[in-house]
Amino acid sequence: MKIIHSIYPLAILAIGMQPQAHGQNPAGSQETIQAAIAAAQQAMQATTAKAAEEEPAENLDLGSAMLKLSYDRSPAAVLKATRDMQKQDTLSERDSFLMSVLFGDWSTVGKTLATLTPEKSSAAYSHIIKQLSEKAIPVGELLKQADRNAGSIEDGYDPYAAQRAEQEQNKKALAAPAPFLSEDFYGIIEAAPQPLVEADLPALTKLAQVAIGEGGRASFIDRLKKGMKGIGGTSPEGRALAARLLSSLGWIKDATPFLPLAQAEWKQANAMDLVLALEYFTTIGVENRDERNLAQAAELCAHLMKTGRFGNYTRPHFRLAMDRLVQLL
Repeated sequence: MKIIHSIYPLAILAIGMQPQAHGQNPAGSQETIQAAIAAAQQAMQATTAKAAEEEPAENLDLGSAMLKLSYDRSPAAVLKATRDMQKQDTLSERDSFLMSVLFGDWSTVGKTLATLTPEKSSAAYSHIIKQLSEKAIPVGELLKQADRNAGSIEDGYDPYAAQRAEQEQNKKALAAPAPFLSEDFYGIIEAAPQPLVEADLPALTKLAQVAIGEGGRASFIDRLKKGMKGIGGTSPEGRALAARLLSSLGWIKDATPFLPLAQAEWKQANAMDLVLALEYFTTIGVENRDERNLAQAAELCAHLMKTGRFGNYTRPHFRLAMDRLVQLL
């Protein structure tokens, strides 16, 4: 396994290299452009969100109001929202939209977002999926909680103590986060008002971990191959996003359709995609004890070092990939 020992020193050298000032590969410029686009998208969303925070809620238009809403889908939050709205003669646009999110009416969510300007709809959508990703739990976890609660009151137990315990359990159940199902995951993706971007990947990763899991992995990959709102499919941008999403999920082995694995593709590929291809070759090589894939990893690492395309955007990703590589080895 001499290949294993050859990769690590190459990686250490590559991490410290600076971009070449002259004769840089066109893919390096593509990497810079993608980084600038991602930064601009994040800045635009942050600016829109900040403007909404500074304005009183009653003066906000629908798009800005969406940024102030709390999308807590726990039973207690849904019950409170329902009671508050029952006090009103008619539902406002804001409250109607909130109820659509709380009850998982993703079709209506998508239609409402589509009525906004691109800037406000993108900011609102990012806010929604971020909140959902922080509060959702797998349905299996909810069932485990129910089993634990059901087994906590034993036969012959003091009825008053049992009653108090049951009330406490009911309170916990009301406050527990709502489960996020695969139907919710695919529904919220379909509701995206614009093609999904790299800034959306952290929230989508968390939601996929909760809603998809190993059981829905194969179906998820099939959908990615066809394309889902800008992620996956056959376009270079979609393939890149799919590969990054699969890497963040720990499913890099399924990223074959989306990575530049052939050496003929390396010259035109951007640095981030090559880093993910390096992760792919290393993972497959180590897990399968396949020296051919390890050899590919070594060659790709040498290619990255030779081209020296490591800017401020790429370097942290490459370092992370190399850390994973070293852990695997």
